[in-house]
Amino acid sequence: MRKTSTDSFSLTRKSVVIAGSIAGLVAIVLMFGLPDKELRSKDYVNLICHKIKQIVDPHLPCPDEIANGEERPSDRQALWSVIRTLCLPASYVGASFPCVKVDRAERYAILRAPSRSSLDFIIAPTFYIEGIESLSRLHETSPNLWKAGWMSRDLLSDAAHHDIAWDDIVLAVNSKLTRNQDQLHLHLGCFERKLKDVISTEALIGGSYWRIVKPKTIKAGLLVKFLTQEQIDEDLFAMINKEIPGRENSIESQTIALAGVGSGTNRGFVLMVTLAMAPAEKFLSSTC
Repeated sequence: MRKTSTDSFSLTRKSVVIAGSIAGLVAIVLMFGLPDKELRSKDYVNLICHKIKQIVDPHLPCPDEIANGEERPSDRQALWSVIRTLCLPASYVGASFPCVKVDRAERYAILRAPSRSSLDFIIAPTFYIEGIESLSRLHETSPNLWKAGWMSRDLLSDAAHHDIAWDDIVLAVNSKLTRNQDQLHLHLGCFERKLKDVISTEALIGGSYWRIVKPKTIKAGLLVKFLTQEQIDEDLFAMINKEIPGRENSIESQTIALAGVGSGTNRGFVLMVTLAMAPAEKFLSSTC
């Protein structure tokens, strides 16, 4: 099966060890200060790591455990491994590395995607859930990833070093068949320009009703619907399942995206659902 660049999280065991060691050292300095010269050793790092492990997460792998082969995340578990073993523990001492942000109250984390573009961020829950086919496991206390992602769009402007327009931004989540990470996550990036030109017009014409659009870049077609700014507070996954007949039977092969549309007082969103298998990268561009 073809792997998309937007989901290329091929963390090696060595990179997990390095990242874990760096995060561990940051935590040590923040919590305990620099040790005496004679204590600046792997033993000291492992000692503090195990102390943090007792407080934060008994499943947190320390460098000595990883080196002994006790923690070997598969490629498909790499994203979840980074969030669970690095970002979450770091958040307890006021850091977030290697994530850009960790919000434990709202239960989501943001990190840069390991793609060729610097304008690609990932928003994921801080608890484990495989993907959109497992949405029945979400409940009222689960994060609204769509809203969290959209409210974090300034990350794109900061990375691009210039303001990015409302209708140049998109969020997209891969289907089960097009992802290679078994942790639910959305991509925040730049809306692919050719697709934007077609979709923006169609969404405004169609209004609040679903309609089929067949852009050249996604030949199988899309179902699109205009949303008001206030509707981002709603559960968009539940909205799709409720309003599109047979959706629950095809969820494994359909990608979902949300983009800004309009300007000024007419700003809103366009919600898009693929009619057949298409990766999230079809909605994303490396530039805004």
